[in-house]
Amino acid sequence: MLLWDSEQIDAHNAGRPVPPPPTNDSEDDLLDRNEAAELAGVAPRTWDRYANLPGIQPRPQPIDVAGTEHWRRGDILTWLAGRPGPGTSPGRPTGSRETTPRANIRARTAELLQHEPAITAAHVAAELGITPDTAQRHLTQARTNAVSKLLRANPYLTALDIQTRLGYPLWAAERALTTAHTNTRKTGRGTGEKAAHPEPANTREKKTGPEPADTREKAAGPETMKDPGKKG
Repeated sequence: MLLWDSEQIDAHNAGRPVPPPPTNDSEDDLLDRNEAAELAGVAPRTWDRYANLPGIQPRPQPIDVAGTEHWRRGDILTWLAGRPGPGTSPGRPTGSRETTPRANIRARTAELLQHEPAITAAHVAAELGITPDTAQRHLTQARTNAVSKLLRANPYLTALDIQTRLGYPLWAAERALTTAHTNTRKTGRGTGEKAAHPEPANTREKKTGPEPADTREKAAGPETMKDPGKKG
């Protein structure tokens, strides 16, 4: 992995031989896009979005090195430490009860997802002190809700559109999009309520219409006439 420090940059700009990279990590190391994303624990595309993603602190400003953006390792580490995302909570101790009130889990999960689009259920569980199963359920719902909101404005969005707009991993965008579409088909309007379909008029007439005359006649039959010439 190629790392640039200030000594290497000075040598490069002066046309001198560039010294080899140091063997130990330093806060002055300059990381390229892929290296910065790896340090942040996200995909390179998500790292790009962190430049102006609403609701989160922007990533550190890059440093131009021979026309290529780089970031100081120390700036990235400081930025990560100041974020309210995963890693700031000791998590749920083994054998203990969930520490976040159930009424708050949905809102807190949505908040974490907004700050960290690529967050995992394990990180949500550690951050909120809840079980992994509970974290996975609420994280899936939070992603679906966010996608459903976008679909109400544009129902033709693709998984790639969702990934670009929300920063989710592609697999998560595909799953949330599929679930959102399924929910919309079930409810008819995508509001969580079943669509009310009026009963066809001809069905109502069949149920409530008058009984046909010939049916009544067949059921009752003509009255039997007695022969006056015959005795009872």
